[in-house]
Amino acid sequence: MPCAVELHEAGIDFKVSEVAGLGGAVSFRGGVLSFPKIFLFDNTDSMLLNQMAFERLRAPRYRK
Repeated sequence: MPCAVELHEAGIDFKVSEVAGLGGAVSFRGGVLSFPKIFLFDNTDSMLLNQMAFERLRAPRYRK
């Protein structure tokens, strides 16, 4: 997955969506990636890694 700098260099703009929190909507329209504002805490990294692992296990395209 490309980092934010690489995405920006490729022409993608970023915007904070109106919905707050990790449960908020992420959208991509017209070259603008909108995602909710999140607050970082000591355990945020492990929480996000766990969510990524869960998505990989649940998403059909990752199943073999």
